[in-house]
Amino acid sequence: MMPPDPRTTTTTTSTTTSTTSTAATSMIDAASVALPSTPPSASVACAAGKVAEPSSSAPAKKIMSPEEIREYAGKLDKMVQEAVNFQQKILTDTDDIAELYLALERIKKAPDPDVSSKWTAFWRTWGKSAIVPLKQFVDAENNKQNEQNKRNEQKLENQQKMAKGLEWKKEQDAAKKKERERLAQKHKQEKAALAKAHRRHFSNPDVLKSINEKLKSVVNEKPNEKPTLCTAVVVVEGTEPTMAFGTSSVGNHSPFQAFYRDKDGIIRCTKAAEVHAKVLEPLRATLAGIQKVEDWEVYVCAEVDAAVQLLLRGKRLEQIKTYATDFDLNYKERCAHCTQWATEF
Repeated sequence: MMPPDPRTTTTTTSTTTSTTSTAATSMIDAASVALPSTPPSASVACAAGKVAEPSSSAPAKKIMSPEEIREYAGKLDKMVQEAVNFQQKILTDTDDIAELYLALERIKKAPDPDVSSKWTAFWRTWGKSAIVPLKQFVDAENNKQNEQNKRNEQKLENQQKMAKGLEWKKEQDAAKKKERERLAQKHKQEKAALAKAHRRHFSNPDVLKSINEKLKSVVNEKPNEKPTLCTAVVVVEGTEPTMAFGTSSVGNHSPFQAFYRDKDGIIRCTKAAEVHAKVLEPLRATLAGIQKVEDWEVYVCAEVDAAVQLLLRGKRLEQIKTYATDFDLNYKERCAHCTQWATEF
């Protein structure tokens, strides 16, 4: 098949050539600028294949050597093959593609005296109609592929970050679980030690005797009533626990009954506790805000007795935790009053 007549292709492809970007035709521009001089009747002006009359004022173009022409022909050969691999729609007739390859082969195999003229003829025939749009197409496809590669790389990077994040989270969760188990075991040991200290204190004959004597001093003592026993504790990491032991019963708190309710229903410090009013104020204010729902007052519980002792020893109310039993040293839940303010150990 004969190559396309440049006279029939100039009109239909002029728009494509006019929009060719510098980046898309850098190789083509370089090749066309370096075209050898043609006979006096014409010269190759640009990659579009336009023919222009030589001008005396135009700068002389660099003439490529035969080796340079063959090198450019080889580059164009590879570019056309790349366009074919991309399934281009510019040259749809396989005969056209074959003829283009043959034209490039003729240039690469031509003897030195004929290379320049074959190169000029090749650009007149194929430059505007095929090479320029093929180069545009190849560049566009390569840009698409590069963008897709970037997206794939970003996706892979994100997946790796996610996998790394999941692994990190898994490690953190395992570490937190281990820490919870350690704290649970530690708390279990501390609670066992607290219960042991509680039992040892309230099993002491002297302590039991003191409690019984105080019970006898209660005017309205009920014959079968037994006090609640409470150990209040402050545990600070790295230090020995601070403990205080309290009992429930009106007027029998240690070292004194700290609070009472006046005729207006306001909880106040007793005369014995007035000197410590500032220290006891957090507990007094807390008790004043408690809703009275039991048959007894909010300040007569063993938890209050033990908490007062710890406050007098310089501890803060929010540090205090309580552990209570009945008189037979069996665990006893907090009453509805103490539930409102005391933190159970």
